[in-house]
Amino acid sequence: MNQSQDRFLLIDTADRIALVGIYGGGRILAERRALSGPTSLTWLTRALSEIQSESGVAIASLAFIAGGVGPGGFTALRVGLSMAKAVSQSLNLPMVGVNRLEAAAVGAHLMAGRSGRFFVRFPAARDLEYIAGYRIEGDRMPVCERAPAAVSSTGALRIKIPKDATLVAVNPEGLYLGLPRLAALKAAAGETTDAIRLLPMYLRGATLGPGKKRFSLGNAVAREGGNR
Repeated sequence: MNQSQDRFLLIDTADRIALVGIYGGGRILAERRALSGPTSLTWLTRALSEIQSESGVAIASLAFIAGGVGPGGFTALRVGLSMAKAVSQSLNLPMVGVNRLEAAAVGAHLMAGRSGRFFVRFPAARDLEYIAGYRIEGDRMPVCERAPAAVSSTGALRIKIPKDATLVAVNPEGLYLGLPRLAALKAAAGETTDAIRLLPMYLRGATLGPGKKRFSLGNAVAREGGNR
């Protein structure tokens, strides 16, 4: 795949740390970031226009579209993923889904400059945290060692983290590095799909009030304590 064939658009607005950019050849061609509150459709539309103008690259000429699948806030996640899917379908471009827990591990790996195990913990909502564990060797795809899940903060503290693992917390720069890198790795590995098949990653219920039973949606089940 030459440099002109690996260019892609990434849209991730799963939470307050949002990213929209065009990338290719391992470089940032144009990028916009947001750190303030839930990302709006207005900001996203403006960012898409700006990165096309700045990069001089037409979205129709890209190889694929990368969409952030979460986990994250329901509304913020849907804004970005819906836009990414709309672009993919309108231009008949394949999609790559990137989740934030895996991307955080990739970002930590890039910042540390070494291979190893990375255990990710992100605050979710109320008394919940997102967790996941990955092993990353060199330029290879991350290997998931603990499936993404939502657990209570108390449960997260009881989980035994491998002694040789690096604990990864919320880090904007790590995510900004990890999201496009993960998208490129997935595309190179042939992990593309169409817009209809790409589903958001919901690891917790949309509403969790007092006395309501906690539950998980999507492709993961909340688990507390112990190792898998």
